[in-house]
Order: sequence, then C-alpha cells, then structure tokens
Amino acid sequence: MVSLQRMSNISVIVAAVVVIGLTLHDRLGVQGTQGTHAQEPLDQIAHARESLNQKFIGKTLALPNTPITGKKATVTLFVSKTCKFCTASMDFYRRLADLRSTQSCDLKVVAVGPKSRETPEDIQEYVAQHDLGVDGVDVVDFSEFGIPGTPTLILRDASRLVRAVWLGRLGESEEEKVFSQIKSYCKA
Repeated sequence: MVSLQRMSNISVIVAAVVVIGLTLHDRLGVQGTQGTHAQEPLDQIAHARESLNQKFIGKTLALPNTPITGKKATVTLFVSKTCKFCTASMDFYRRLADLRSTQSCDLKVVAVGPKSRETPEDIQEYVAQHDLGVDGVDVVDFSEFGIPGTPTLILRDASRLVRAVWLGRLGESEEEKVFSQIKSYCKA
C-alpha cells in the first residue's frame, strides 16, 4: 500500500513537471538566444532606425528653444534621466563631447529631454551628474518631433540638415561609425 501511494505521488509530481515544462516552452520558447524570439527586438530596433533615417535624413531639424548650432556640426542627444541606456552610454557621450575641444572641429552638443516628464533643469542636473559637457539643454515634446524614445542621437550640419540618426544604445562598432561621421564634418 505504501509503495502504491508512493508511486501515485511520484506520478503526480512527474505530471506536474511535464505540464509546467510545456507551459514554459509555449510561453518562453526553448529556442533561447538562437531562435526567432531573441531576434524580434533586434529586428524592431533595426526597423525603427531605418524609419528614423527615412523620416529625418536631409530634412531640417530646428529645435525652438535651442538655437545652438555648430559652425560645422551639431549632435543632439535625446536623453532622459530615467533611461538606463542613456546612463550606460555616458562614456560614449563624453567622448563625443570631447570632440568639441579639438581646434579643427566647431562641434556643438545639445542634450534634449522629454517635456512630458522632465524640465530643462532636470536635464542639466542629469548631464552634470554624469560629467557630460554640453553646449545647451532643452526639453521638447518627443512626439511632435517624431522621436520614438531615448537614447536617440541626431547629427545636423551647419545648415541644420539632419545627416545621420542613431537610436538606442550603440555597440562599439556603431560608436566608431558615429565618430567617423562626425569627424568627417569637422574636416570639411
């Protein structure tokens, strides 16, 4: 009788493990990072980047409260103090801002936050906390300008035409492309 009860308990446990396993398989997928589930967010980011490029490249972007424009180029950083990717990108942003001090480049860097959640003082405090030198700060209605989120970087030339757009946290190779593109404007 004890062994029959033990066998019954073991069967119930095995059945429960199988049901939980199948449920997790259906919800999470067993493909992990090699399956299509892991690729979907990357595809969405790539699509959003392409959409931004089509929307902005070659068009004028004039922010009403930030008339700051470099003689050769301006980098506008759309950031938020609550954006973990913005904070994680601060080393990169500081290196970008360091380009301002080179004699061959009159680059300006402007930090812009979402008007719906932050004030110019919030953005000023945020960049100061991270020791990021910028030439100006502002807040705008992101939806009015078509900015999907943070971080977003926009490179404008001296006539305020958008020359490049980057969305999200960038990898090292993408960061190097940003530097190359900005430096090409500095040499012009």
